[in-house]
Amino acid sequence: MAVSPDDRFAGLLTSSAERGGWVPGDVVTSDTAGDEEPVEPRRVRLPVLIALAVATIAVLVLAYWVLRPADTEQAPSAPAPVATDAPAPGAGDAAPGGQRAAGETGGASPEADPAAEVVVHVTGEVENPSVVTLAGGSRVRDAVDAAGGLTADADAEAVNLARIVADGEQIWIPAVGEDPPASAPTVPAPSGADGSGSSGAESSGSGSSGSGGGSDASGSGTGAKIDLNTADSTTLQTLPGVGPVTAEAIIAHREATPFTSVEDLLLVKGIGPKTFESLKDLVTVG
Repeated sequence: MAVSPDDRFAGLLTSSAERGGWVPGDVVTSDTAGDEEPVEPRRVRLPVLIALAVATIAVLVLAYWVLRPADTEQAPSAPAPVATDAPAPGAGDAAPGGQRAAGETGGASPEADPAAEVVVHVTGEVENPSVVTLAGGSRVRDAVDAAGGLTADADAEAVNLARIVADGEQIWIPAVGEDPPASAPTVPAPSGADGSGSSGAESSGSGSSGSGGGSDASGSGTGAKIDLNTADSTTLQTLPGVGPVTAEAIIAHREATPFTSVEDLLLVKGIGPKTFESLKDLVTVG
């Protein structure tokens, strides 16, 4: 194989340098130069690829954290449009419209009642028996409070204090051990005096005193009073607050000791001061 002039020149330089102690480090043969030239592009591409990979990862991570809070904030905002208050105004609007026609809905009564007033007579075991005026929709409890409240002898268990009162009615509060009113229809007697009077007359048709008692109980206003010494049990039960038990107690008392005055009613078991106040003008002693 023939040696090129360049190789010869390089060989001469090398041998001369070795003799003089100098080695030319920059002398590169054509073969060495050909091998090193392709290496430089690889060194340049590797850092670029690494930088691109890092940048891509950074963009993905940043996009994940940016988009994730947006989803989290929208989750609670979804139930916000739920209009829980929407049915309430509808129900409230429907109640006033239907309160006059039906009056059965629970929401209609409280709204309609306050517009009117009711007048009731509270008697029996209350501190101040009287006629009181209440707002529409009031309860028996309200009427009792307006009359001063219950007395110590009142039997609150015998009365439905939660009942809504009606205009023109009489509320009777019995004493403990006292019979409730025997004839509840005596309350509406003023509007139907004829019916009440005939009913009282039929129930006491056995004697003239019974007939007089029926007349007084029906509110006829004739001034007839019931004789405590002669009235039978049926007639006595037409009195407010006098039931079968109290009527029998009155009869038992007069059989043992005839009544000498109306005040003797206070000696009868089951009749207290409040009850006596409501009876004293309706009875007499013959």
